[in-house]
Amino acid sequence: GRGEVKAVDIETGTVRIAALAIQSPDKSISRPPAEVLFHVTNRDALRGLQPGDMVQFQVARVRGAVMITEIKKAS
Repeated sequence: GRGEVKAVDIETGTVRIAALAIQSPDKSISRPPAEVLFHVTNRDALRGLQPGDMVQFQVARVRGAVMITEIKKAS
């Protein structure tokens, strides 16, 4: 996925992203564009991110929830 960071909370391990359409690598997750609050599998991945940053990320189902497994600033 790709989108704009709206809010970051390292303590809870969440990031709110105004995301473009999302599709997981295995195509089991597909979502239309929306602003979504995601949990991340690694809170440290949120360090350095702030509202307004454009990011690229990957999602997967982890323990039944859709979570971000990788996230980085878009180039």
